Amino acid sequence: MPIRVRLDFTAPFTVGDTVYSTYPPGNNDHTGGPASYDFIKGKISSVKFELDLSHDNSCLIHEPLTEKQLNVEVVVYTVIPLRDYHLSAFTVECHTQSGSHPKLFASEEELRAYQHPVAS
Repeated sequence: MPIRVRLDFTAPFTVGDTVYSTYPPGNNDHTGGPASYDFIKGKISSVKFELDLSHDNSCLIHEPLTEKQLNVEVVVYTVIPLRDYHLSAFTVECHTQSGSHPKLFASEEELRAYQHPVAS
């Protein structure tokens, strides 16, 4: 009997979407150039899924089954900056585990709300 492999995953962004990135990540003490930007607005040019495969990037099945579900561990987006054309495209790895911090946002308002949460 054949084994059916299924992937049920919806990425939050797709090719052509405009996104806002907290690039470069972390707190930086640099001045000038991209390191001094609060964020970068860009357009997604590619999306790559990294699956939960073994160390040799294969799916090994040890028991009889007819269906195997694969899970996405990381979504890697390639982003082309829109406001500063002297910057190169860069990649952003977004982990899918619950509790991981977002690195791409659909709007500048979402990014600002994440960077400066309002205390209740």
